[in-house]
Formats: sequence, structure tokens, C-alpha cells
Amino acid sequence: MSTLPTMRITRGNERQKRRFNKVNSRLQWELSVNIEKEFWIQDRERVCSDWWLGIKKNRADRLKEWLSHWMPLGDESMILQIGAGAEGMINFLGVGQRFAIDPLADFFKSEFSEILDPSVTFTSGVGEELPYDDDMFDLVIIYNALDHTFNPQKVLSEIYRVSKVSGINHVAVHTYPRIWLPLLKLLTFIQGPTEHTWRYTSGKIRKELHEYSFQILDTKYGGKDESIIPDWSSPGIQLRIARLVGLCAPMFHILARKDEHKITKIR
Repeated sequence: MSTLPTMRITRGNERQKRRFNKVNSRLQWELSVNIEKEFWIQDRERVCSDWWLGIKKNRADRLKEWLSHWMPLGDESMILQIGAGAEGMINFLGVGQRFAIDPLADFFKSEFSEILDPSVTFTSGVGEELPYDDDMFDLVIIYNALDHTFNPQKVLSEIYRVSKVSGINHVAVHTYPRIWLPLLKLLTFIQGPTEHTWRYTSGKIRKELHEYSFQILDTKYGGKDESIIPDWSSPGIQLRIARLVGLCAPMFHILARKDEHKITKIR
């Protein structure tokens, strides 16, 4: 008889722990959004420079070239970028019916209107709750944004929902060697939240895509211009220690599409 109350208490503690973790993650995400906003304010000159916009256009061109092997884009293509920021690839594709969504969309439209493509429908919102119909998009881009979200798994479920069966999804995240993840977690605890709410290895992002019913078509690592390579002038203890130990986080690119032979998980 004495074991029953213990079981109830244990289950109750587990539920309480899950609720605490969920609330804590939400608070961390809200802090990261504020940090992200401060980044855009402080980095406005670089973001709006011809040099930087040229780099962004070059990345968009490289994506179109990569996609051409699987699904060439045309005027009728339906394209979405999640977490587009002020200078997302969606602004430089120059083809198709284009949509973008970002928690800071209103801020970007107010403060960075001169570099936004007015032909892109830019909506304020989050990847966990996409305001679009099922099977709507030929291409969904989430570039350097999945690791900034509140619930990456729910974002992947939403991407699956809004993607066409014949569509392509471009997922790009900074990846770290597994051995460095405990150190990064410790440094985040010491310094406080950053704009990155999650950390990925290449194996972890592959696994999550498979779990959420995506078939991986192709992968590649981005160039040095996309990697996190901290220098001694980088602010914060995290980046300086990362530089000291030689830590570099390359951008890992994946092209994937729906795998209809699997059942989609939705959390």
C-alpha cells in the first residue's frame, strides 16, 4: 500500500517538472527574441550595406542552383521562409509567390523597409503556428532559424503540414561537435540566454527530420562566410572561450521532402 502514494507523487513531480521546463523554455525563447532584436538594431549598418546584401543574394543564387537538380523554381512556385529576418533569402529569389514569417516582422517592416522586397508577403508570427493552408508550398526555407525557435519539433510538424508532397524543404542550422554541447550549455548557464535557444549536431538534425517524416535528399556544409567563427573582439564569454578552444560551428544545409510512407508525429 505504501508504494501507491509514492507512484502518484513521482508522476506528479514529473508533470510538474515538464511544466516547469516548458515555462522555462518559453521564457528563454522570449529573452532570445529580445536579444535578437537588439542584434538587428546594433548591426543595422552592416545588414543594410551593399556588401552584405550582395552576400545574401549570392546565397540565394546558390540555393536556386542546388534546388535546380530537384525542383526548378518558376513564377507559379509557392515559397515560404520561416524566420526570415530583415534580409532573408526570400527577398533575393526573384521568382514565385513568396511569403515570409517572423516574430519580429512588424519591427523589420518599420526599421528595415528599404531592404525588404515589397513583393514578399511578410507576416508576424511563429513557426510553431503557421497561418497557412495544408499542402500549400513548393518550397519552405528555414535558414539559421530552427535553433532560435521555442519548439523546434512543432516547427518541423508545421513545415510538414504546409509543404506539398512534391515540394522541397531547405533546413539550415549551425552544427557543433557533440563533445562541445555540454560546454556550451555550461557557458549559457554562466552568461545567460543567447539568441540560440537550441544547439544541434549534424546527426541530431538528421534524426529529427527522420522522426518527423522527412526524406533527406541531399546535404552539404556551407562556406566560411556562413560559419560561426568567433574572434577575440566578439562580445561575451561564450564566444571568447569558443575561440580559445578552437570551436567553429559550420552551417549544415539539408534538402528534404515529405516521406509519405511514415506517419507524421505532432507534439
